[in-house]
Amino acid sequence: LFREKTPYHPPAPSAPGAVSGEALNALFSDCADYNTRTVRVGGTGGTLTAQLVSLDGMVDGDMVSEAVLRPLTDEQRFGDVKTPETAATLLSEGLGYYYSAKLRHSLADTTQDLLNGWCAVVFDGVAVTFETKNVTGRSVEKPEQEKMVKGGKEAFTERIRMNTVLLRRRLRTSDLKIRELSLGRRSRTKAAILYVEGLTNEAVVSEVSERLGSIDVDGALTAGTIEEYLLPRRSPFPQLTLTERPDRFAMELLQGRAGILVDGIPLGFLTQ
Repeated sequence: LFREKTPYHPPAPSAPGAVSGEALNALFSDCADYNTRTVRVGGTGGTLTAQLVSLDGMVDGDMVSEAVLRPLTDEQRFGDVKTPETAATLLSEGLGYYYSAKLRHSLADTTQDLLNGWCAVVFDGVAVTFETKNVTGRSVEKPEQEKMVKGGKEAFTERIRMNTVLLRRRLRTSDLKIRELSLGRRSRTKAAILYVEGLTNEAVVSEVSERLGSIDVDGALTAGTIEEYLLPRRSPFPQLTLTERPDRFAMELLQGRAGILVDGIPLGFLTQ
């Protein structure tokens, strides 16, 4: 089923150059949890626009709306601002409501902030990032089947976005790609294919995507249904690995394997 992975070549330093909305969109292409929104600075009376970007599940949406978006669209605060540099400076110096803000000029620094759970207001050549990390949600439980004395104590949950967050916290790189698709004619179950760009053979990712797309049932709600379509031929050799541990899942991705997460299933699938 899964072809031999490509040889590893150390990648060039990621995210060089000046920050811009277009550069971030390109860097996070094929990342389904990447959110971007164009905002008119100063509301209807403003002449500038900016992009509000974040990674879904990594930030607190209410915090972003109240502490960043509301003051940014306030005409009294930003209606007369004419240049991106002025808007960014004012936003970082206190016209935004949030206590922790950073003025960023490099794409690398802005990208790292996003991967750490910050949101960013991006102008052309400059950005302001805010520490709006999401710390709420159902507590992550300990693994039941794969217990380790010296390993982590977190296990995958039934929520796919929580699971991608667990992986983002372990692999803080924009090379971690997440492709999402829906499975099942009626259940429309959300699934995600995860891989590390530059380490995983693109042919493997394409084949996994094709096989998941071929699932033709009303509901894709169990691990058995997923395995049936991923492994259509019987083999005496293992072709798929299941794990409940996000740390093991992350390590396998770094070995060039592709992974699959399915909403409602607290397990990760890994190709051989």
